[in-house]
Amino acid sequence: MRTLLRRAVDGLLFLFLTAWLPNVWGGEEEAVVATVAGEPIVLGEFLLHLNARRAGVYAHFQEKSRSEDIGLFWQTKYDGVTPADFLKAKTLQDLKAIKVQQCAARQAGIVDEPGYKAFRRRWEAENGRRAEAPHTGEIIYGPKHLSEWVFYNEEMARLVRRLKSDAVEKTLRVNEDEVRQYYERHKNERYRAPEGGFVSYEFIQPAVRRDCVDEKYRTMVEELVRQAEVIVNEKIYEEIDPAAEGVPEKQSPANEPFRMTRIPPERTTGDGVNCSRMCNGN
Repeated sequence: MRTLLRRAVDGLLFLFLTAWLPNVWGGEEEAVVATVAGEPIVLGEFLLHLNARRAGVYAHFQEKSRSEDIGLFWQTKYDGVTPADFLKAKTLQDLKAIKVQQCAARQAGIVDEPGYKAFRRRWEAENGRRAEAPHTGEIIYGPKHLSEWVFYNEEMARLVRRLKSDAVEKTLRVNEDEVRQYYERHKNERYRAPEGGFVSYEFIQPAVRRDCVDEKYRTMVEELVRQAEVIVNEKIYEEIDPAAEGVPEKQSPANEPFRMTRIPPERTTGDGVNCSRMCNGN
């Protein structure tokens, strides 16, 4: 009975998301590929990350491949997995970490709209501002036009800094003993002096504290990722072709049933992930 109820809830969730985000089955960027802790991953965002990872995955498998046909390369199994499936799985894993942080930032009031559609509006507005700068006399730094990937990473870096700062005040406090223990654990690989030996703890303590906080933050994000439930819309996910550029030309028609894969959390607390605990400790 509980399983049937969960499937019904999952179906209603996807029906809501796909009704709210238009053109889900039309190959548009707003198509919902998956949700992570209730946060949607849309097709445009998934492809942005997939394209950024593509060259690395290609290089990883290229040594094992003898095919000169790029289409055959992506669909040929090497050690039991195709490069296409490997690339999509890695992309989804990247986005799981991003979505739990966006979820936490939204619940902490750091951002109002962390979604991809709002991001695109901000990206276009920023490039519009840069294009107008020569006419308005505004001083801009960097290129006249920011690529989508560059702007995405800049926004994410700002979000992480604010989220980490907020979390440090509430849940990521570190005491002097923790910082010193961190120094002792990592001094061999991180705090060696160029002339030999180690940089003294007293001299480098502020940097060690930052490193200690960063480690605790990464651990907290990893825990949220383990707790997060992922629901994958298989019809869209399976039609994503790493060998092709852009969005899929044709998606499944609207009258076909949803096929979803519900990936349960690796570790759950209560009813699932609570992103707000990153910043408020609840």
